[in-house]
Amino acid sequence: MPRISEATIAKHRHRTETALLDAWGGLLDERGYSDITLTLVAERAGVVRNTVYGYFPDKEHLLLAYLTREVGRFMDGATAAVDEAVGARARLRVLVDHQARYFATNAGAGQDLAGIASPDRYPDFAACFAPVRDLLVRIIREGIHEGVFRALDPISAARMTLALLGAYRVPLARATVSPEEATDSVLDFLLHGIDANTAG
Repeated sequence: MPRISEATIAKHRHRTETALLDAWGGLLDERGYSDITLTLVAERAGVVRNTVYGYFPDKEHLLLAYLTREVGRFMDGATAAVDEAVGARARLRVLVDHQARYFATNAGAGQDLAGIASPDRYPDFAACFAPVRDLLVRIIREGIHEGVFRALDPISAARMTLALLGAYRVPLARATVSPEEATDSVLDFLLHGIDANTAG
């Protein structure tokens, strides 16, 4: 039986899983997905290779767990900041700015991680980012209610917003544009489509 380093098995498992995800995140930034092996993850986390398989059967599952954790952390900060902003336009800017700054400070964000998912797992990967989409939908609905955004499908508008942000993912990670430039560019283009005062 493996040695337990915490007071309970649950705490031990949480500590080990956290170490594995931290190791994965560091390697993702440094090496990129294709050059990571589970052996490297184990070494970075300070465990034997077989331990990794007790938590994640392969790299794809490890990436999925990492993305889920990262999105959760992102949402904690972004939601709090959005809720402090007054008015839908301001809330939209806050969320776009948070996303741009995340891309700029996480080298792993510059990789096409969604493209590596096998077809049967793609819905799971897409679901990781649903909280960001849902917050966008909420903001757009609030803007429609406030009369600052024109009446349109909030879900489609949220998808378009995420696509615009995605276009800046690599440039931000490579520091060829700043978060401020990306935020201004995305909002300039987006608001021409959804602002109630610019509807043609």
